[in-house]
Amino acid sequence: MAASDDPAARLADLLTKANLQYELKNYTAAADIYSEAAEAQSELRGEMAPENADLLYLYGRCLYKVAIAKSDVLGGRVAGEEKKQKKGKRGGESKKAKGAEEGDAREKKPKEEEGNKAAAPSVDSKPYFQIIGDENWDTESDESGSDGEGAASGDEDEDDNDDDDLGTAYEILDLARVLLTKQLDDARAATASATTASPTSNDKGKGKARASTPPTNPTERKLSERLADTHDLQAEINLENERFSDSVSDFRAALTLKQSLYPRESALVAEAHFKLSLALEFASMTRVREAQARAEAGEKVDPADAAAAVDEEARAEAVTHMESAIESCRARIAVEEEALAGLKGERAEEARRQIEDVRDMTEDMEGRVRVLFSYPPSFFHLTHPQNTQN
Repeated sequence: MAASDDPAARLADLLTKANLQYELKNYTAAADIYSEAAEAQSELRGEMAPENADLLYLYGRCLYKVAIAKSDVLGGRVAGEEKKQKKGKRGGESKKAKGAEEGDAREKKPKEEEGNKAAAPSVDSKPYFQIIGDENWDTESDESGSDGEGAASGDEDEDDNDDDDLGTAYEILDLARVLLTKQLDDARAATASATTASPTSNDKGKGKARASTPPTNPTERKLSERLADTHDLQAEINLENERFSDSVSDFRAALTLKQSLYPRESALVAEAHFKLSLALEFASMTRVREAQARAEAGEKVDPADAAAAVDEEARAEAVTHMESAIESCRARIAVEEEALAGLKGERAEEARRQIEDVRDMTEDMEGRVRVLFSYPPSFFHLTHPQNTQN
């Protein structure tokens, strides 16, 4: 039987082709094939089959890569400035995800999920993470205006397309999150039921999977890792769209999972603390940006708003998580220095380079902590005094 006549074989073939294009960084081509594979999978298993989660994650991750690649080509962030709300674009997949959650609630008591929309990321198990600079604070777009209204309209179309990619990626990942959570709950429930016969078992939480529960078998671990990656990607998308509070929730959920999966010295734990700190730092400045936007639009701004603009609680938590990232890196350095004693030749040189890389990142993060501590309670009135009310 030809692959085209066998739905399962056709799905496997599409997945192989999509994965190949993704590995080659042909993200647009990969996304097209993932889309076709997702449709074939839906026809084969049904739209809300929990087994669909992995492909949906791969598809959503690829769309995120497409959007970021377009942003790089255009020379700016995908959603660095406020954009018009999309009409209906975020409805389809999110309604399916919401419907799936409501359906589960009718079948059994609601699960206690860590973070409502959490889902994300996936740094593809990179050994180290990248320090993101202060360029992310710049939310102003380049205003040349020399190309006329036609060029401006074209730029808006490009921005809308990029935003569509991010929005679609988020909704697909959100559906993957729901299905992964269901799979993980079922796996944990099966593990719990297998231990109920033990007289020492006092576990009454069957079916109530918590993100902080350490995985007890390979299946749970794999699902937990994928769910953590999903939370992380959704958080990245929220950062791109400047939904910083949502990003905080998603990164927090990813961190909780990663802390249950990896030791303190893991680069993935350090990265999770760092990303959450960054999101909290951005979230702490939300009112500052809002006041600046009103002033730049010519509005009068109440000095009280400017004086209390910075969310000090969020900023303090950002410092805490940055310090946790630093401690994680220091623990990693200690572990690698101990292992270095048994290495020779090229392996020893490579280990030394990695240790130096971690030291450099630790110094960068220590610098960010100093910056966070140095922010004045409010600086808006210093930069826009002419637009504050007296």
